[in-house]
This record gives sequence, structure tokens and C-alpha cells, in this order.
Amino acid sequence: MRTVLSQDPLDRLKRRLRVMRTSRGLSMAGLELRGGLGHTTVGQALNGPSVPSEQTVVALAEALRIPAEPLLALRAEACPSVQRAVDGAAPGTGGIALAVSRRRPVPSPGRSGNGGAVSRASA
Repeated sequence: MRTVLSQDPLDRLKRRLRVMRTSRGLSMAGLELRGGLGHTTVGQALNGPSVPSEQTVVALAEALRIPAEPLLALRAEACPSVQRAVDGAAPGTGGIALAVSRRRPVPSPGRSGNGGAVSRASA
């Protein structure tokens, strides 16, 4: 039986990290120690559903003694991009562009209750 490899960049990033860990003969604990990262951080980076931080990817690359750039490129492909919001809606979003802001939303005067939730705007 033939295994079909995912084209999803996040899946490819995580698979590459797992393959490199095993090819280096490192246990998860060994990778944690070498990378100076916590157990949960490494577990999530290699097996979790979310995109690992740039700092985590760099630390793992250094621990595995491999170049970080190809891993960071996969991470960038897997991350929602601020540029997509600037250029317009990303393919497959139904024409909705998501704006990303690092600033904390300020509640409107006289309004409360939405907890600063960010809403989606049509493109």
C-alpha cells in the first residue's frame, strides 16, 4: 500500500521535523534539552494542530543542526499572512479578507460585552 503525502505546508513542516529528529537518533526529551524548549512546546511543534512560533522553529533547527530557512519557509506558507489581507481575500475564503492587528481593540464608548472580539470584514 502506498502512502499519500500531504501537500499542506504545516503537515510538511511537522513531518520534516519528526523525520529529522528520528534520523538524528534523538528522543523527544533529547530534542527538548538540545533546543532549550519545554515538553509541551516540542510536542505541539512536531505533532500539534497549530503553527509553531518562528522562535520555536529556529530553536528546533539549531537543535537538529539543520538550516532553519527551509523550515521557516514552510512555516510562512502555513501561517495566515498579513499580506493576504492587504492584497485582498485569500483563495478559498469566499471573498472575505481577514485583517490582522497586533493592537488591542478599544471598546466603543457606551458599548460593552463583545470582549474586544475582532469581526471579519467583506473584501
